[in-house]
Amino acid sequence: MDLMSEIAQIKRINQDLLDLLDRMVRKQVEHENKMRQFERKLQLSERAGRERTETAHPANDSRLWVRVYDICRSKRNPNSLLPISAGSWYRGVQEGRFPKPNKLGRSSLWRLEDIKRLVGPSEQWDDQ
Repeated sequence: MDLMSEIAQIKRINQDLLDLLDRMVRKQVEHENKMRQFERKLQLSERAGRERTETAHPANDSRLWVRVYDICRSKRNPNSLLPISAGSWYRGVQEGRFPKPNKLGRSSLWRLEDIKRLVGPSEQWDDQ
């Protein structure tokens, strides 16, 4: 192999390495952008969960309808209206012990007044 062909081969290898490095940098930037988007979505969903829990609390309730998430206790919603699980709630609805839901599309909604009546008189409802 003569000197000129070796130089040409080294230039091709060098260019291949530069292309590979460029692709790696682009992938890293893509990955960082996806992570930022994921973190933003996570923050928004956490904020929405906190707002939903705050609005479902009886002391500052301004809504007329509540979802099973607002009624039943879970790890994500320790400030629920009742200290029972969603499964127990739905069993009670089937058995007729709890009020039937109103359907809005696929969502099940209950009137807050019905839930308050179910719980009975309490000082925490007197704020309204």
